[in-house]
Amino acid sequence: MSGSFSSLIYLSQLYHFFKTIVRKSSTERSELMEISISGKIPKGYAINGTLVNGIAINGEIEQKKPPNYVKEGLSLHYDAINNTGNGHDNNVSIWTDLSGYGWHGTLSGNPVWSYDRLNFDGVNDLVSSAMTLNLMGNSFTVSTSILISATNNYRGIAGGHNSTPGLNFGQWGSNILSCGVHPHGAVAIPLTDVPLNTGIQFTMKISNGTLIEAYINGQKVGTKTITAFAQLTSSEVFRIGRTYNSADRYLKGDVRNMMVYIQALTDAEILQNYEYDKERFALGQ
Repeated sequence: MSGSFSSLIYLSQLYHFFKTIVRKSSTERSELMEISISGKIPKGYAINGTLVNGIAINGEIEQKKPPNYVKEGLSLHYDAINNTGNGHDNNVSIWTDLSGYGWHGTLSGNPVWSYDRLNFDGVNDLVSSAMTLNLMGNSFTVSTSILISATNNYRGIAGGHNSTPGLNFGQWGSNILSCGVHPHGAVAIPLTDVPLNTGIQFTMKISNGTLIEAYINGQKVGTKTITAFAQLTSSEVFRIGRTYNSADRYLKGDVRNMMVYIQALTDAEILQNYEYDKERFALGQ
């Protein structure tokens, strides 16, 4: 009798598996949809409900929210895939700022576009934005998805520090990736720990003018407490491809995007941006 009862339960579970009706979440309407016999979930959806022996008995299928960047505090945003604000153009000499603030970047030298990146030759290529460093205050986040292909001294990625305090975001010394506020201090990351010729996301965060935190691919890799500063006072423009004005300090590599936030993002927000960059720019390749 006990075996027959167990069999009935099992058959009931199979019946519900094959014929379960679930409710699809939608902002506009709720509609019924039937799970296929294979049990596969439609792409872009996930079950949010009770599982019994791996079988969804009475659950909801929820549409997954598409990943995207953190929007709050974003004050400069360059994206190689959308370098015009209306798609990609290999021939443009202005990199459109997607933040809405209008800090468009002017290309000089001869950086070369491909679909998802801008290549800097390490000789004289620059992008000069219309945003000046003194607008960044003392709490901000700078992030880029980049491929670095040379490890020589002082090849800058972005910022500017001809006057102080200024921003250094790039290579600071031979085989060292670094980020900091000149002359207050920097976080140094040995390039032996950073893959060359491979797409990575590099992020720096300054909190209240006293703490620098550095991230590679969404993970914190270094921190440093520094001498407090009220704000970046330099009136230099935020530029990509060099930080210090010297002939041998230009970036050699590819920049996929550049983002500046006038706030210190949380660790979770930095990871969120990395997850989006990883898919958008095929980081790790």
